[in-house]
Amino acid sequence: MTTDLTGALDVALEQLHGGERIPTILARHPAQAEALAPLLNAATALNAIRPVEMPSPEALSADRNDFLAEIAHLQIQPVSPGPLARLQEWIAHQIPRNPLQRKEQRRMSALLVKATLIISISSNDDLRLPTFDLIFIRMLVSFSFIVISSSKYF
Repeated sequence: MTTDLTGALDVALEQLHGGERIPTILARHPAQAEALAPLLNAATALNAIRPVEMPSPEALSADRNDFLAEIAHLQIQPVSPGPLARLQEWIAHQIPRNPLQRKEQRRMSALLVKATLIISISSNDDLRLPTFDLIFIRMLVSFSFIVISSSKYF
């Protein structure tokens, strides 16, 4: 059946290129008419398409040169560093360079540590601290204040 269809298609395409109409060609091949009809319609549609005109070699060369000149004028975008490098750079920009701002930040950091400790101790109702534990907490707050104030980042 495949060789019959292939042979019938070859004959039908020759007849189609000879100028015969599709119903006439299908009437000559009634056994393969159902398989030939979509193939002949596709061949007719393909013959109706205009051929693509290729540009001349000079035009292709001119377009290529214009494209390369445009690329040469584009700025090269730097490759984005990894997320840790970006985070480190962001943190470095957040640290103030003015010594007055740095001193204020030290005071605020120490105040923040103290406030956090006081709130965490006072919010726990089940925790009843004897006097010697309060001395330990005061020493911890003083120590954290010394560490924060001596740190070069705060």
